[in-house]
Amino acid sequence: MRVGMIMERDMCKTVAVAGGPERAAAGEMIKTILRRHTGEPQPEIRVLEADVPPAGMDESCVLVVNADEESLSALDGQAHPYRILRAGKAADADFRVSEIEELGSMGIRFNLTTGEGTTPLRLLVEGESKAVDAAIAAAAAAAAGITWEEIIAGLSHAEHQETPAKRPAGSNQ
Repeated sequence: MRVGMIMERDMCKTVAVAGGPERAAAGEMIKTILRRHTGEPQPEIRVLEADVPPAGMDESCVLVVNADEESLSALDGQAHPYRILRAGKAADADFRVSEIEELGSMGIRFNLTTGEGTTPLRLLVEGESKAVDAAIAAAAAAAAGITWEEIIAGLSHAEHQETPAKRPAGSNQ
């Protein structure tokens, strides 16, 4: 299955994800999806340091934004050559998360809905925001031409990775 609304055009040259440092988890999920991608060439997906699109984005580029961020909704009314994909809990998101269920130490379960249908997912991480990060990662990967199967496999693989505990500064252990 390919995401129809995204795949109408050829793979875009660059996909940028707005949101800055708070989108670090989405960036890690994107890396996991790309490691599972077997196609060539490897797409360029960048997580931006700020909420503004980089200069030089043209009609072959896609900007993925958090549909739930009020500060990014201003982009909707502006003229720009690139496409914008919205991911999040908002009803009008292109990649929408719903029915989020927190499972405590067992992670979260939610539905991810696109123009092609709904896919139930489970991530072995805590926090509702991780469902939004997964939607952002899926939108970026789909815009870059990665198949839905590879996206789901990447997200499934990511759910089994544990984040190493941070050590206090100066600790040798």
